[in-house]
Amino acid sequence: MTVRGSCKRFVCVIIAAGVTAGCAPSGDALADQRVDAYIGEPLSNLTDRGDTVADGDVTFMVQDASPRVGERATFSANMLRSSEWTIVNACSDGETIGESKVIEIAVIPTGHDIDEADFSDAIACEWDWVGDD
Repeated sequence: MTVRGSCKRFVCVIIAAGVTAGCAPSGDALADQRVDAYIGEPLSNLTDRGDTVADGDVTFMVQDASPRVGERATFSANMLRSSEWTIVNACSDGETIGESKVIEIAVIPTGHDIDEADFSDAIACEWDWVGDD
């Protein structure tokens, strides 16, 4: 897995290529799920079961939106499978996870209500740069 990170305007970005993720709690195949179906769910529900996100490499971006709920941005790549983070916004370049080559989510520490702040702009969902060297 390749991981790159940067911080800008209190939002940390973790980029991991070739990330794996898990099945939705409903038991449906992960590939058939929309990534935004995981909003309000622990991050581990999306990332902790070992099924591949899609065939081939997937760029998986995590925005730490903790400052929006009064916390420091502390998310790091080693927390990718953690249940201590809640997904507050999500998008992908495909209709379903299985069709996606880019997935972007925003997370906050679990224990905060997702209604504490507006997370509608916590992710960019613009990937023209993906694949650039």
